[in-house]
Amino acid sequence: AFNMTGVTVVSATTITGTVPAGLDASTTYSLSVNIKSSATASFSSFTFSTYTISDYWTISSGSPDRYGPAQGGTRVTITGVNFDTGSTPTVNFGSMGATVASTSSTQIVVTTPAVTVPSNTVNQTICVRYANIAFGGVTCLPIATDFIFYNTTLASVYPVSGPVGGGTNLTLNGYFHPTRDLDVRINGASASCARESTALIICTTSAQTAGSVNVDVSMDSSTSTASLKYSNTIPFDYYAEPTVSSIFPSIGFTTGSLVTLTGSGFVDYNIGLSLVALGNTAATTIQELTSTKIIARLPSCSDTGSAQTVSILLNGQQAATSTTSFYCMNDVTISSVSPQLQPARGGMNLTFTGSYSSGGGSSSFTSLASYAEELRILDRHTSEYLPVTIIDGSNLLIQTSSISRTTGQWQAYSFSPNGNETSSSTTWVFSYPSPVVSSLNPVSGPSTGNTNVTVTGTFYDTHVAAGTFNSGAAASCHIVRTSCVDFGTPNSAGSTQPTCTDVKCVSPSSVTTGALEISNDDISVLSTAAVYSSDSVTFTSYSPPSVSALDPPLGPTTGSTQVTVTGSGFVSVGDSPLATISKTGLSLTVSATRVDSTTMTLTTPSSGLTDGEFSIEILLNGQQATSNAIKYQSYPDPTLTSVSPMFFPVRGSTNLTLSGSGFAILNSGSAIINSNYIRVAAASQVWETTAYELTGQLVTDTELRVVTTAHIEDEIALQVSLNAQQYHAVPGISVGVYPEVQVYSISPKSGPFSGDTTVTVEGGFYNTSRYLAEFGSQQVTCSNYQQSTTFCGAEGDNCTCVDGR
Repeated sequence: AFNMTGVTVVSATTITGTVPAGLDASTTYSLSVNIKSSATASFSSFTFSTYTISDYWTISSGSPDRYGPAQGGTRVTITGVNFDTGSTPTVNFGSMGATVASTSSTQIVVTTPAVTVPSNTVNQTICVRYANIAFGGVTCLPIATDFIFYNTTLASVYPVSGPVGGGTNLTLNGYFHPTRDLDVRINGASASCARESTALIICTTSAQTAGSVNVDVSMDSSTSTASLKYSNTIPFDYYAEPTVSSIFPSIGFTTGSLVTLTGSGFVDYNIGLSLVALGNTAATTIQELTSTKIIARLPSCSDTGSAQTVSILLNGQQAATSTTSFYCMNDVTISSVSPQLQPARGGMNLTFTGSYSSGGGSSSFTSLASYAEELRILDRHTSEYLPVTIIDGSNLLIQTSSISRTTGQWQAYSFSPNGNETSSSTTWVFSYPSPVVSSLNPVSGPSTGNTNVTVTGTFYDTHVAAGTFNSGAAASCHIVRTSCVDFGTPNSAGSTQPTCTDVKCVSPSSVTTGALEISNDDISVLSTAAVYSSDSVTFTSYSPPSVSALDPPLGPTTGSTQVTVTGSGFVSVGDSPLATISKTGLSLTVSATRVDSTTMTLTTPSSGLTDGEFSIEILLNGQQATSNAIKYQSYPDPTLTSVSPMFFPVRGSTNLTLSGSGFAILNSGSAIINSNYIRVAAASQVWETTAYELTGQLVTDTELRVVTTAHIEDEIALQVSLNAQQYHAVPGISVGVYPEVQVYSISPKSGPFSGDTTVTVEGGFYNTSRYLAEFGSQQVTCSNYQQSTTFCGAEGDNCTCVDGR
């Protein structure tokens, strides 16, 4: 029994009071209320019983259980006795009221409310109360064991896409209670999963149609309502199986290559697309992604000597394999390039020599033949990757483009297997401008060609030069190597420019007058037409000249003979003409002077000539000679030993006979060629007189005859010329020229017819040691010449001539 305390009459129908604590829950108590109208009045009474809670559990367990998701919705059964079936209790989880689903005298079924869980879990006290029942002043009867609310958080799903065929391994990250029932649903269907930890779940996708679906996670789903049992959702995309139709390039260096894959189904599902190549190594970067194209940089690889498979993983797991393979190659060494020069305008075929060693054991470019269409050489100046032709195991050929390059500079080339990566080996090629022509030597030549022309200017050491005469006729030309500056060591800073100053050209046949233009372009390796200089330095073409006669046709071996050459075609061509004087084993060259188109003059050299027959030819351009073989005879000086008589009168008309040797000059046919060229000249021993020259007559090789002409009184030294030009002095051989005899008187002036009268003639005489006197028509020899008189005889008589001057 117990007494209520604090009994208060509230109204005529209500009394309140407090039941004491500590009542036995298993006992039914009778409550009597005694109301006395007076002290002697009797009490009225009634009975009641209290309810008790024995335990609770979640419906899913069927046994005491203490857990539910923070989203609420967990069905909890509270058991006890004396539950009031006539009213609905209030059930709180902490401060949040639960939803009562059903009641009986022994069970109350509720659905947990949603609560705030600051972290992963939170404990909440369960409290049950009826509106008309209080226990010891407590209106809510608490359950001794707390209910634990937990969060189920899905933070991420990886990958976020997979093929429609399923089989994708999904990694779910978040918080998942370690002991609660697990249910992962993809597109509403439960998935096969394993809880690895409270933070990780691994699931496998099933087959689905293409499109975006939701992934969510729930715990204790069997105890939850349909609207509250799931976690937050994350989308997952099903995609159609991708196909890879091609990869380009299909070859690259082992250091990694930028490739383009084409196909279909390349859809970006925001998963950080990766490529797997050559042993499941992911690509380093993805540069572009569309539904039909992927541009990515493959990782480094090894040169195995064979092609390797490239696969793509759109979700980082499941691969689509390329229908073509990729070849990893070692670096290539380029050791040289030929030619080492190219025109600045490009268009040159360049041959690169080098080596390649594959991991498969090959050491030849030919092992790359399957990839020849992809091989490139990088022109670092124009940034072009130029197609390569494999010539053989050691040589590659490219054709440079027509993009203009900086002239006068070295430019670098590097090998590239695919137009992306380049070799560490670099070679250099010099870009040269058009050549410059400043002068020609000679500046002319015969129209028949074959003139060797030295072209001076600025050229480039290409080992080849081409020339044209008058923009038409091609010429054979070559660089004069001795006129070139050495290459030096090519480098990016610009080493020595390989310039040359001289080119040799040979004029072609039928050459005409016009500019001689030079090209450095090697047309054998050039894809475009050669480009020539444009300096308008003229080469003059002329008809070949000819020589018809020489005057004189002979001269002494001592030279200095002035020869007049007669012929045709002696035109002025801008070059200094020359003449050659030659015979077998000997050729001499002298300058020639043009007089007019038919006449040249020259002087034979003062040394080098020998006795014999020479040919004299004219070279208008100092190089190409006429070929008329007009002969010139060279001879030694003649010898003059005596002359007879040794005197002749001033009036002349005296026959002189000159004796000596070497007077007759014979040609190769033994014909005398100097008959008309013999001259005798006199040099005064007394007076300075004008030249005295007589035409000589050849008698024999040892004898000449001349007829004197008038000359002043003198003593003259005789000189002989065999070519009517050059005289040969012979000291000591002289002739006296005496005046006319003057007779002053004779004594006696008469004598017998029998003669023998000695007559003394006095007058002006010359000491010739020989005088004649005429007596009538009879001549006698005078004798007994005295300084003052000469004695002459008439008709056998002696006479004495007296010089009375």
